[in-house]
Amino acid sequence: MDESLFRKSLSRRLYSGRRLERAISIGDLRAMAHRRLPAFVLEYLEGAAEDETSLRRNRSALDAIGFAPATLADVADRDLTTSLFRRSAAAPIIVAPTGFNGLYWKDGDLALARAAAAAGLPFVQCRSKRSRRFPAYATGCSFTCSVPTRSIAG
Repeated sequence: MDESLFRKSLSRRLYSGRRLERAISIGDLRAMAHRRLPAFVLEYLEGAAEDETSLRRNRSALDAIGFAPATLADVADRDLTTSLFRRSAAAPIIVAPTGFNGLYWKDGDLALARAAAAAGLPFVQCRSKRSRRFPAYATGCSFTCSVPTRSIAG
């Protein structure tokens, strides 16, 4: 059977409603964003720099990755905890703002920080001249270390 026909026969309609818990894939989340966000915000969210060569290459590389689920495997004792910055983390993941999160959600950086804390993950906040607002509205938040970062001027 032709690969494209096989993929087409397995396609499903993406969920684009308002109930986040109904989303079961990144495609569903994208469809929800396309329904909710203005076009200029979507262009910023999904776009890339210049002619978007890096975006196409990254998408192609990620599309080439396949998952082989281990069905009927015992997952009762799985543990992703690790140590990051000499502190325990629930998984080897760091949550960081990606720029203009307030375009996507009211107080987006604060929502990300709260979600990271609830999941037991570290949150990294950029401290530039433009990001001084974060500490003012993050009352009750604390930090335990400083992580040097490098931003690329655009």
